[in-house]
Amino acid sequence: MNLYTYKAICTRVIDGDTIVCNIDMGFFTQLNEQTIRVARINTPELPTAEGYRAKIRLQNLIEGKEIVIKTEKNKSKSNGFKIFSGKDKFGRWLGEIFYNSENISDLLAKENLATYI
Repeated sequence: MNLYTYKAICTRVIDGDTIVCNIDMGFFTQLNEQTIRVARINTPELPTAEGYRAKIRLQNLIEGKEIVIKTEKNKSKSNGFKIFSGKDKFGRWLGEIFYNSENISDLLAKENLATYI
C-alpha cells in the first residue's frame, strides 16, 4: 500500500464534503490553499437545509484546526473500504480526513449528515 499521511490546517469548509487546507509536506515545505474532497462520502448540496447542516457540523469539527489527511497513490481497498487518491474531475485532492484520530467520513455518515459512496 502506498499510503501518504500529512498534517494540515483546515482553513475553510466549502460544504459538507469539501475543505481547503494548508498542508505540511515535511522538510519545511507547505502547500497552501489546497482543496480537498472528503473521501468515501457525499453530503447534501448547498443551499439545501441538509447541506447547511453538514457544512456547519464540519466547520465546528475541523475549521481552523490541525487535521490529518491520508491518501494513497493508487485506488485500492483498505480495511474493507475504498481509499481514493489523486484529483477528482473538479481538481480537488481526494483523501481521508482525521481529527483527533477520528475519521470524519465515518463520523458524518454515523450522524446521518452524509452517505457512503
